[in-house]
Amino acid sequence: MRKFLFLLLMLIIVMAAACAPRPEMMLEQLIEQSLRQEGKDVDIDVSGDGSVQIKDKDEQVTIDSGTGMLWPGDKLPTKVPPVPGVKVEMVMDMGTGILVSFTGCDQATAEAYAANLKSLGWESSMDMQTEDGYVFVFASDNESLTFSWEKQGESGSITYGKS
Repeated sequence: MRKFLFLLLMLIIVMAAACAPRPEMMLEQLIEQSLRQEGKDVDIDVSGDGSVQIKDKDEQVTIDSGTGMLWPGDKLPTKVPPVPGVKVEMVMDMGTGILVSFTGCDQATAEAYAANLKSLGWESSMDMQTEDGYVFVFASDNESLTFSWEKQGESGSITYGKS
């Protein structure tokens, strides 16, 4: 009898899990309801592969994250080349700009990349260097680029935008 009750309980749990909404859907609805209470009408789509899309009547933001991501060369101009050897962790496409977050970038690679950007025509408008890392802000025509690198974790980001 115990075995039968245990199997029946397991069957009920499996059926309830199969009928329950995806966790992504619950998260979407929760965030959308919160924002509606603040007077914002947005649509949020969360996929199981680590992609989030946020849309309102005027803008759309897409955030992609996960393993095995490639450099978003299709979203960046050629004068924003890939950082050699890095692992892309996240790409945020804001329509007017792109943010790329990465790991696996040592100090020599970061310094060489900043020098490469200058050789590609990016004019430095601010360089900030500390013992913990770097922040380089560049401008070119109506474009801006920020390259940051952090020693701890050998991580960094690139933010590209058009004005």
